[in-house]
Amino acid sequence: MKPKKLLSYTFLCLIITGILAYGLIRYNDLTSFEDEKERTQPIKVILKIDFAGLRPQVSQTIVSNTSISALSILELGGHNVSVKWYGELAYVQAIDGVWENTAIKGYYWIYYVNGQWGNKASNLFYLDSNMTVEWKYEMPNSL
Repeated sequence: MKPKKLLSYTFLCLIITGILAYGLIRYNDLTSFEDEKERTQPIKVILKIDFAGLRPQVSQTIVSNTSISALSILELGGHNVSVKWYGELAYVQAIDGVWENTAIKGYYWIYYVNGQWGNKASNLFYLDSNMTVEWKYEMPNSL
């Protein structure tokens, strides 16, 4: 094989290998979820619960040495949570006895992190220190 052709094939193989490696790294980033694990620094998160006037609002600081999700922070805060599972995805139906679409028709539990609507199931949204998680009992179309 001619040296120019060999160099071209080698260069092409390096490019393809690089693209495949990058794709594998991105795939792992997009499909992996951080599991609960020990951390070197504790996580400090603020939990707020807005019961739409049915109960007093809650605001508490939660500190954990393990990774915590927007769902698990409720349990760590000592709140009674009723969850419906869709495979591995959690859907919160009630917090401290206030059930979706029951206490106030058309109201459901929706969570926000740092003021932004939670963009995935609450059990898959893992928190970092200094975040604020707010669970609101509200109408979904008020987003």
